[in-house]
Amino acid sequence: MASRGELQLRWRLARGAAAAWLIAVASAAVAAEPSPPPASPAPSVREVVVTGQTPKAARERRQQLNAFVRRTPALNNGRALARWTTPICPVVAGMTEDQGEYVLLRLFQAARAAGAPAIEDGRCTANVFIVATADPEGLVKAWGRRSPRIFEKGQAAEIRTFQETPRAVRVWYNARLDRPMTTADSPFEGLEGLPMDVPVSHHGVDSRLTSNSPYALSSAFVVVDSARVDGTKVGALADYLALAALAQLQPDAGAGGAPSILSLFAAPAGSEPPDGLTAWDTAFLHALYHTRLEDVGQATAIASRMNEELSRGGAPP
Repeated sequence: MASRGELQLRWRLARGAAAAWLIAVASAAVAAEPSPPPASPAPSVREVVVTGQTPKAARERRQQLNAFVRRTPALNNGRALARWTTPICPVVAGMTEDQGEYVLLRLFQAARAAGAPAIEDGRCTANVFIVATADPEGLVKAWGRRSPRIFEKGQAAEIRTFQETPRAVRVWYNARLDRPMTTADSPFEGLEGLPMDVPVSHHGVDSRLTSNSPYALSSAFVVVDSARVDGTKVGALADYLALAALAQLQPDAGAGGAPSILSLFAAPAGSEPPDGLTAWDTAFLHALYHTRLEDVGQATAIASRMNEELSRGGAPP
């Protein structure tokens, strides 16, 4: 069972935000520093570099992207992706102060780049819990005994797999219908025998292209096995945790040969894992937060948008 120190959550938000501000100020100062003028006028030369892919390479990348999007995120009701629509409010425990602050800094940077909502000043109710412990199984079982609602609507087999399957990083996500109305504020209020606070929908769309039950993340519990991540670079681990916190991933999501931070703990033999979020990862997160939750074809839309961004060099507009 985890010790009291491991269970205690420590806020490190204000310093993380301050560090981000200092980095931004320093970057602006460097960018604003004038460069020395040339010794003599130089003729104006315009250089144009054209890059592109062969049709075969472009087709192969689209296939890889489609496979990556189908394999990586978890689906609700078999087809609906989920993301944060309310601001994330993270806490970190079980790490040194410097490590915890760096994890939060990278999480906020990734959230800003993706367009995900986040509160960085700590004035919020925590909904993302990142805990490093030497006894992850004991910790998650203790959570289940003391606060069963942590696992909300999880099935018994899912909870048992989460608790007992060894992983360097394991994440439990809770997702709910996005902005549901309930029987308490609906035309059904007061009908005899109808339970209160049951999610109902008043705005169904008669279309096979639109989902009437989009999902949004409501909480995430990220458990880091400190023994299994021993020796991992802090920057790479921080970016892995950022991706895991911002997107609902499959329990055993891997890169599958794609250039992704998800290969951090499963890099092919003889290859070096990424040092941080890759262009694929940032394109995926940006696409996830800039496609419609109600779109039945959201996964296809994400892959298409990723392809566009990577074709531009991986920089979101």
